[in-house]
Amino acid sequence: MLKKIVTFLTLCAVIMSLSACSLKEDKSDKGNLKVYYINSGAYESNDKYIEAVDYHLTDNEDLVNNALIYLGSPPNESGLRSALVKGTRIYSYELNDSVIDVTLSPAYLLLNELEKATLKCCLTLTLCGISEIESLNIYVDGKLVEEMLSVKMMIIEDTETNQFEKQIKLYFPDGNNYYLNTENRVLTVGQDVSLAEYVVEELIKSTQTDGLQPSIPDGTKLLSADIKNGVCTINFSSEFVDNRPGTAAGQRMTIYSIVNSLAELDDVMSVRFQVEGKNARGYEYIDIKDSFTAFDDIVYYPHEVSNHFATVYLGNVEREKMVKTPVVIRRDTEMSVEESIVKYILALHDIGGYVNLIPNALQLESIETLNGLCTVNLSAALLAEGNSNSIEKASFAIAAAIMDSGVAQQVTVIVDGEKYVENIAQYIDLIIE
Repeated sequence: MLKKIVTFLTLCAVIMSLSACSLKEDKSDKGNLKVYYINSGAYESNDKYIEAVDYHLTDNEDLVNNALIYLGSPPNESGLRSALVKGTRIYSYELNDSVIDVTLSPAYLLLNELEKATLKCCLTLTLCGISEIESLNIYVDGKLVEEMLSVKMMIIEDTETNQFEKQIKLYFPDGNNYYLNTENRVLTVGQDVSLAEYVVEELIKSTQTDGLQPSIPDGTKLLSADIKNGVCTINFSSEFVDNRPGTAAGQRMTIYSIVNSLAELDDVMSVRFQVEGKNARGYEYIDIKDSFTAFDDIVYYPHEVSNHFATVYLGNVEREKMVKTPVVIRRDTEMSVEESIVKYILALHDIGGYVNLIPNALQLESIETLNGLCTVNLSAALLAEGNSNSIEKASFAIAAAIMDSGVAQQVTVIVDGEKYVENIAQYIDLIIE
């Protein structure tokens, strides 16, 4: 059930029995104010997850100021609670034309995705329900973190009440094959076809969004889709391999377009590929013989403006080459860009289809950038690999990621007092893009 909640709310959408249009027309005016809260017992009672409470004010009371006060103080004994959780506070607001800028406390950045999405929903529905407000910006520590939120981004019609209508979330590559982007569709489905089959068939039909491109190789047919114990096995025709993309980036987009789309389904935890009924092989830049889980860090959400774009280097199966992989890092604003990148790399778990070049126990001892030179001091755990080639590749993977970010022109990696990778040019021929 939690996965279902997260699926909808990370889309900035809340399942309600109202449509965006009807809410848009129900603007608060002088004396009337709708404030939105979390319904704590919603999923036990099959009720709305977010509920509105009507407040009646006098004509001379400030609707915006009162709305922000009420957002933090739901009615007593109502079963409702504020979306301002874990110390998140509203510091100030400024209304410019039809856009309201709201400044929140830094605790907002520590919320998980569900908590952030719920808070954005309650703030937006409440404030944009006031007649003179059309959209909302959220600031933290003077930085814009959520941009131009509006009611139409928050509400979708409740398709869950109709067993023949389902909303699915698809992932398609951008024009550069750098990142996946999302596309939402509402389908009329039959009882004799699984939702997993519908998802893959919609991917085969290709994108409906300008700027995105197809992800499934030409001529590919879906032969079957079977879900068992959380594993979705997708069986494709031979065209899936025969007409595969010719680049590492294209192959990654094809595989994770399918995996991330299927992982949105409640009963899918991982995805396995077959071709003509046999375990899939033949993608030379990404190993597809084992199961995959979603890779969320290659998804670009345009309204999450606080993210940082970076690249990481992952090993191919034989570790002979390194695959350059663009990612989106949810960086800590108190860290430098290079520190955020290195800590992300060190915390990176194994990614399906690739080999992680970084030992699990490796830690960052210190990092400093001066006059274009970034010096990275790593713990001796890197030496536990016992293979100088592996040590140098891991060091290069970190150094190249820093240089790709543009914060340094040179990188020196130090491990247990010994310098590795003072000149990354010698490794350029090992990179696959």
